[in-house]
Amino acid sequence: QITFVHKDAEKLDLPEFVTKLKSFNLILTNVSWDAQCHYQNNLYNSMNEWILDIIDLAKKYKDQNFVFRCHPAEVNGRRVSNDKTSDFITKYSQNLDNIYIVKSEDKFSTYKLIEKSSTVIVYATKTAIEAACLNRPVLICGESFLRNKGVGLDLKNCEDLEKSFLELPYYKVDIDLAYKYAYHFFFREMSSLPKINCPDYENE
Repeated sequence: QITFVHKDAEKLDLPEFVTKLKSFNLILTNVSWDAQCHYQNNLYNSMNEWILDIIDLAKKYKDQNFVFRCHPAEVNGRRVSNDKTSDFITKYSQNLDNIYIVKSEDKFSTYKLIEKSSTVIVYATKTAIEAACLNRPVLICGESFLRNKGVGLDLKNCEDLEKSFLELPYYKVDIDLAYKYAYHFFFREMSSLPKINCPDYENE
Protein backbone atom coordinates (compact mmCIF):
# COMPACT_ATOMS: atom_id res chain seq x y z
CA GLN A 1 0.00 0.00 0.00
CA ILE A 2 1.06 3.58 -0.60
CA THR A 3 -0.03 6.79 1.06
CA PHE A 4 -0.38 10.33 -0.23
CA VAL A 5 -1.20 12.14 3.01
CA HIS A 6 0.64 15.37 3.69
CA LYS A 7 3.41 15.18 6.24
CA ASP A 8 2.29 16.18 9.74
CA ALA A 9 -1.27 16.76 8.49
CA GLU A 10 -2.71 15.37 11.74
CA LYS A 11 -0.98 18.15 13.67
CA LEU A 12 -2.90 20.89 11.85
CA ASP A 13 -6.30 22.15 12.92
CA LEU A 14 -8.97 22.04 10.27
CA PRO A 15 -9.68 25.32 8.45
CA GLU A 16 -12.20 27.64 10.06
CA PHE A 17 -14.65 27.36 7.18
CA VAL A 18 -14.98 23.66 8.06
CA THR A 19 -15.01 23.88 11.86
CA LYS A 20 -17.83 26.44 11.81
CA LEU A 21 -20.14 24.03 9.98
CA LYS A 22 -22.59 22.17 12.20
CA SER A 23 -22.80 19.32 9.72
CA PHE A 24 -21.61 18.54 6.22
CA ASN A 25 -21.37 15.85 3.58
CA LEU A 26 -17.73 15.07 2.84
CA ILE A 27 -17.03 14.39 -0.83
CA LEU A 28 -13.82 12.45 -1.44
CA THR A 29 -12.48 12.56 -4.98
CA ASN A 30 -9.81 10.62 -6.82
CA VAL A 31 -7.16 11.84 -9.19
CA SER A 32 -9.28 12.11 -12.34
CA TRP A 33 -7.13 10.11 -14.78
CA ASP A 34 -6.31 7.47 -12.16
CA ALA A 35 -9.97 6.78 -11.49
CA GLN A 36 -10.59 6.03 -15.15
CA CYS A 37 -7.44 3.92 -15.64
CA HIS A 38 -8.14 1.54 -12.79
CA TYR A 39 -11.92 1.40 -12.76
CA GLN A 40 -13.29 0.62 -16.19
CA ASN A 41 -16.75 -0.37 -14.94
CA ASN A 42 -17.79 2.89 -13.33
CA LEU A 43 -21.42 3.95 -13.53
CA TYR A 44 -20.24 7.37 -14.68
CA ASN A 45 -18.30 8.09 -17.84
CA SER A 46 -15.88 10.19 -15.81
CA MET A 47 -15.32 11.46 -12.29
CA ASN A 48 -16.07 15.00 -13.43
CA GLU A 49 -19.50 13.87 -14.59
CA TRP A 50 -20.10 12.58 -11.06
CA ILE A 51 -18.86 15.85 -9.54
CA LEU A 52 -21.37 17.78 -11.66
CA ASP A 53 -24.16 15.61 -10.27
CA ILE A 54 -22.97 16.32 -6.71
CA ILE A 55 -22.97 20.04 -7.51
CA ASP A 56 -26.54 19.69 -8.78
CA LEU A 57 -27.46 18.18 -5.41
CA ALA A 58 -25.91 21.18 -3.68
CA LYS A 59 -27.97 23.50 -5.86
CA LYS A 60 -31.18 21.70 -4.93
CA TYR A 61 -30.46 21.10 -1.23
CA LYS A 62 -29.18 24.48 -0.14
CA ASP A 63 -29.69 23.59 3.52
CA GLN A 64 -27.01 20.93 3.17
CA ASN A 65 -23.28 21.61 3.17
CA PHE A 66 -20.87 19.85 0.84
CA VAL A 67 -17.14 19.79 1.55
CA PHE A 68 -14.98 18.48 -1.29
CA ARG A 69 -11.64 17.00 -0.29
CA CYS A 70 -9.54 16.80 -3.44
CA HIS A 71 -7.14 13.87 -3.45
CA PRO A 72 -3.64 14.76 -2.16
CA ALA A 73 -2.14 12.46 -4.80
CA GLU A 74 -2.70 15.26 -7.30
CA VAL A 75 0.36 16.91 -5.77
CA ASN A 76 1.96 14.14 -3.68
CA GLY A 77 1.97 11.36 -6.25
CA ARG A 78 4.95 10.33 -8.36
CA ARG A 79 3.32 12.21 -11.23
CA VAL A 80 1.92 15.63 -10.33
CA SER A 81 -1.47 16.13 -11.96
CA ASN A 82 -1.81 18.92 -14.49
CA ASP A 83 -5.57 19.04 -13.94
CA LYS A 84 -6.67 20.11 -10.48
CA THR A 85 -10.07 18.86 -9.39
CA SER A 86 -10.49 21.97 -7.27
CA ASP A 87 -10.37 24.14 -10.42
CA PHE A 88 -13.13 22.08 -12.01
CA ILE A 89 -15.32 22.26 -8.90
CA THR A 90 -14.78 26.01 -8.57
CA LYS A 91 -15.67 26.59 -12.20
CA TYR A 92 -19.04 24.86 -11.92
CA SER A 93 -20.05 25.84 -8.38
CA GLN A 94 -19.80 29.60 -8.54
CA ASN A 95 -22.29 31.48 -6.36
CA LEU A 96 -23.06 28.36 -4.31
CA ASP A 97 -22.64 29.15 -0.62
CA ASN A 98 -22.97 25.54 0.54
CA ILE A 99 -19.96 24.12 -1.35
CA TYR A 100 -16.52 24.23 0.26
CA ILE A 101 -13.27 22.98 -1.20
CA VAL A 102 -10.21 21.56 0.53
CA LYS A 103 -7.65 21.50 -2.27
CA SER A 104 -5.20 18.68 -2.90
CA GLU A 105 -2.34 20.94 -1.86
CA ASP A 106 -4.03 21.93 1.42
CA LYS A 107 -2.16 20.09 4.15
CA PHE A 108 -5.16 19.19 6.26
CA SER A 109 -5.96 15.71 7.48
CA THR A 110 -8.59 13.86 5.49
CA TYR A 111 -9.22 11.71 8.57
CA LYS A 112 -10.02 14.74 10.71
CA LEU A 113 -12.46 15.80 7.99
CA ILE A 114 -14.10 12.38 8.15
CA GLU A 115 -14.43 12.61 11.93
CA LYS A 116 -16.07 16.02 11.61
CA SER A 117 -18.41 15.01 8.77
CA SER A 118 -21.95 13.65 8.95
CA THR A 119 -21.77 11.47 5.85
CA VAL A 120 -19.11 10.57 3.29
CA ILE A 121 -19.63 10.30 -0.48
CA VAL A 122 -16.84 8.77 -2.53
CA TYR A 123 -16.04 8.03 -6.13
CA ALA A 124 -13.43 5.26 -5.92
CA THR A 125 -11.01 6.08 -3.11
CA LYS A 126 -9.97 3.38 -0.63
CA THR A 127 -10.51 5.96 2.12
CA ALA A 128 -14.12 4.74 1.99
CA ILE A 129 -13.02 1.76 4.07
CA GLU A 130 -11.54 3.97 6.76
CA ALA A 131 -14.60 6.24 6.77
CA ALA A 132 -16.82 3.23 7.44
CA CYS A 133 -14.51 2.15 10.27
CA LEU A 134 -15.04 5.62 11.73
CA ASN A 135 -18.80 4.91 11.71
CA ARG A 136 -19.64 7.30 8.90
CA PRO A 137 -22.33 6.31 6.39
CA VAL A 138 -20.56 6.01 3.03
CA LEU A 139 -22.19 6.36 -0.38
CA ILE A 140 -20.10 4.59 -3.02
CA CYS A 141 -20.61 6.07 -6.47
CA GLY A 142 -17.72 4.52 -8.42
CA GLU A 143 -15.79 1.26 -8.33
CA SER A 144 -14.46 1.73 -4.83
CA PHE A 145 -12.88 -1.20 -2.98
CA LEU A 146 -15.82 -0.96 -0.59
CA ARG A 147 -18.46 -1.61 -3.27
CA ASN A 148 -20.53 -4.76 -2.81
CA LYS A 149 -19.05 -5.45 0.63
CA GLY A 150 -22.20 -4.71 2.63
CA VAL A 151 -20.45 -1.93 4.51
CA GLY A 152 -21.42 1.14 2.49
CA LEU A 153 -24.44 2.22 0.48
CA ASP A 154 -23.82 1.29 -3.16
CA LEU A 155 -25.12 3.55 -5.91
CA LYS A 156 -26.72 1.23 -8.46
CA ASN A 157 -27.58 3.77 -11.11
CA CYS A 158 -26.54 7.36 -11.80
CA GLU A 159 -30.18 8.40 -11.89
CA ASP A 160 -30.57 7.19 -8.28
CA LEU A 161 -27.97 9.56 -6.83
CA GLU A 162 -30.50 11.91 -5.26
CA LYS A 163 -32.51 9.04 -3.77
CA SER A 164 -29.36 7.43 -2.33
CA PHE A 165 -28.16 10.78 -1.01
CA LEU A 166 -31.41 11.21 0.93
CA GLU A 167 -31.15 7.67 2.32
CA LEU A 168 -27.52 8.03 3.36
CA PRO A 169 -27.96 9.73 6.78
CA TYR A 170 -30.15 6.82 7.86
CA TYR A 171 -27.77 4.11 6.69
CA LYS A 172 -26.49 2.07 9.65
CA VAL A 173 -22.85 1.12 9.32
CA ASP A 174 -21.86 -2.41 10.30
CA ILE A 175 -18.64 -1.35 12.04
CA ASP A 176 -17.58 -4.91 12.90
CA LEU A 177 -17.85 -5.89 9.24
CA ALA A 178 -16.00 -2.72 8.22
CA TYR A 179 -13.11 -3.58 10.53
CA LYS A 180 -13.03 -7.17 9.33
CA TYR A 181 -12.86 -6.11 5.71
CA ALA A 182 -10.23 -3.46 6.46
CA TYR A 183 -8.12 -6.09 8.22
CA HIS A 184 -8.53 -8.49 5.32
CA PHE A 185 -7.69 -5.92 2.67
CA PHE A 186 -4.83 -4.08 4.35
CA PHE A 187 -3.20 -7.01 6.16
CA ARG A 188 -4.25 -10.51 5.05
CA GLU A 189 -4.57 -9.77 1.34
CA MET A 190 -1.42 -7.69 1.18
CA SER A 191 0.69 -10.23 3.07
CA SER A 192 0.02 -12.79 0.35
CA LEU A 193 1.86 -10.71 -2.26
CA PRO A 194 5.52 -11.54 -2.97
CA LYS A 195 8.11 -9.11 -1.67
CA ILE A 196 10.47 -7.87 -4.37
CA ASN A 197 13.23 -5.31 -4.50
CA CYS A 198 12.94 -2.63 -7.16
CA PRO A 199 16.23 -0.68 -7.10
CA ASP A 200 15.41 1.16 -10.32
CA TYR A 201 12.12 2.36 -8.85
CA GLU A 202 13.76 3.39 -5.58
CA ASN A 203 16.39 5.45 -7.39
CA GLU A 204 13.87 7.45 -9.45
